[in-house]
Amino acid sequence: MIAERYPEDVWIHAYTDGSATNAVANGGAGVLVRSPEGHTSTAGIPTGKYCSNYAAEVQAIMQAASMIHDSESECP
Repeated sequence: MIAERYPEDVWIHAYTDGSATNAVANGGAGVLVRSPEGHTSTAGIPTGKYCSNYAAEVQAIMQAASMIHDSESECP
């Protein structure tokens, strides 16, 4: 079972959000990543003048994945 091999206390938590004005313009994305050691990293990025809510959400997820990949957290 995955919960036995990776208990909750070793999880990396990533919270993401992306949105755009009227769902189609001036998009932005926000990310918060918390490591099992308690370290927190945040990022806020513009996603484009012409950007949908969906595209902004995707950019937030991609940014979170990049931040996790670049972190120094050890894999169990």
